[in-house]
Amino acid sequence: MHLDGLTFCGECYRRDGYIHIRAKCAYCDEEREYNINNLLTGKSTRCHCRRRVKYDDPFAEVFGERFDAIKQRCKNSNNKDYGGRGIRCHFENREAFVRYMIALCRESYPDICTVEELRAYDIDRTDNDGHYTPGNVRLVSRSQNLSNTRRTRFIRYNGREVAASHLWHLLKNDDPNLPFSCAWVAKLAKQGLSGEQILARGTEGKRQGGRRATRPQWVSVAILWLYGLLRKRRKADG
Repeated sequence: MHLDGLTFCGECYRRDGYIHIRAKCAYCDEEREYNINNLLTGKSTRCHCRRRVKYDDPFAEVFGERFDAIKQRCKNSNNKDYGGRGIRCHFENREAFVRYMIALCRESYPDICTVEELRAYDIDRTDNDGHYTPGNVRLVSRSQNLSNTRRTRFIRYNGREVAASHLWHLLKNDDPNLPFSCAWVAKLAKQGLSGEQILARGTEGKRQGGRRATRPQWVSVAILWLYGLLRKRRKADG
């Protein structure tokens, strides 16, 4: 039997045709009578004082607020990003959603200990065109959530799809000498190049659409010097 804070006191006894036993609650320190049959079948698992406590988890309040917000925007047909394009919440009810998210959070992010830390994370849909259903919702950081939108362009790199805005950082991490700027990497990605192709262009050292660091050209410097000298002489001849 799974009992929440109950400790049996004494032996079983029959009353009014049913077998009962007394148990003490560890929360309210009260001793009450319980029906043995209800305890065995799981109908009774806790003291009456615990009936108002549904989740026994401080994260329940946060996920309950998120559920209310999800339902609101999914029901709003004027919201073109959610209700207006048919996105729905397919969880059975508020409690089912809260319990699912609590289990997901405890499993995926065991380091989250406080409500303040949890509020720094968002609930995101893995498939942005899918509904809020078990298996399609996840807990991610704010930056991850912002990078997974319909307007986000994804580029294939190292066998997975990455946001174009993150590509330069990944390439720079793999090749610290990458000569391309973040803007130029984004431009090459927009042309249809994969992450490996952009990285190859940088290592080849060729000017195939990439910006490399410019070096001073001595001929151009000499021409500019002569041009400045001629201007000074013209002013002097005045």
